[in-house]
Amino acid sequence: MTNTGNATARDVVISDLLGFNSDASVWVQYVSSNLSGLSGVLFDREVTASTIDLPAGESQTFTVVSRVPLGAISGTYCNTATVTSSNADSKEATDCIPVPAFSALQTQLNDINDPVAAGDDVTYFSVLFVEELSNEGVRGNVMTYSFGLDDPTVLGIPGEFRVVSTKVYMDPYPVRDSVTGSVISDGTNPSAGLLSPGSDYTLDSSEPGMQIITIDSARVLQPNTAFYVLHVVNVPAETAPNRLYTTSFIWDCVGIGGAAQEYEASSSEPTTVLP
Repeated sequence: MTNTGNATARDVVISDLLGFNSDASVWVQYVSSNLSGLSGVLFDREVTASTIDLPAGESQTFTVVSRVPLGAISGTYCNTATVTSSNADSKEATDCIPVPAFSALQTQLNDINDPVAAGDDVTYFSVLFVEELSNEGVRGNVMTYSFGLDDPTVLGIPGEFRVVSTKVYMDPYPVRDSVTGSVISDGTNPSAGLLSPGSDYTLDSSEPGMQIITIDSARVLQPNTAFYVLHVVNVPAETAPNRLYTTSFIWDCVGIGGAAQEYEASSSEPTTVLP
């Protein structure tokens, strides 16, 4: 605030209304404030500095630090500052910041029995998880699996192994390891529900060594929610032994926000085949 007049402004009070997203009714969080070494007073989302007199031609700066909450809804957050005085007109200024929509994806893929003999079956368990602090869920979920790839650097193509069975679960309350952040629950978690092929998702296994799972577009994976996929896969008897084969999946999905942000993630797991 600057006094551009030719007399001292009396009883000057500057206040700052914290940033607010009017579309989502979400406020930013107050952190600190400072005017000439003194902190302001926070009341009902507004921070007010101490009353001062401001001589002609002089300026004072009231600094307010705030923080956008983790996982805050996307949109525009506007902050408004107001200056009042007993002998001068009130002034107001507003500034806004955009908070983008984002979804942080986490993937896991593990083989349950490794190594595996040529001719036997191996079980794969995969997790597709939307991190809790994401501010949008995802829909249009498509998972492209490749089973038993010779080259671990090329995903999304047919591999050497063959799918025997597929189960897909959705869990709105997965359990995570507090240290690693990995999801440690599976389809046996009480909150997990087994999805039905045909109505909840479709399977395309027309290409041997590959499978595409397409989740119904109406089903949204919200933040802190996971899909579990359990595959039983056969390693053909003629598979060359004494080497590693890579099984992988690519996860494509779209954010549910107005921007329809496209996301893609992947995960891989090597499996040793023995004679």
